[in-house]
Amino acid sequence: MGYRTVDLYEYDAEWVSQFEVARRELVEALGDLVAGVHHIGSTAVPGLVAKCTIDIALEVRSIAEFREAIPRFDAL
Repeated sequence: MGYRTVDLYEYDAEWVSQFEVARRELVEALGDLVAGVHHIGSTAVPGLVAKCTIDIALEVRSIAEFREAIPRFDAL
């Protein structure tokens, strides 16, 4: 069994703007299907040392409609 390391970084205020860009792209691509877009995980906590990955929780109004929209989602 091999071990993997995770690089951690000091908090970067740019993570907020990176999330906002991703949020706008999701809303533009999926339109009214989007019920909410949330910045979650370690990069969402001001001052917290974190891995450099913006984690996003996407709420949709309909799973069935989201399945049809997967090509638009994948294009992002």
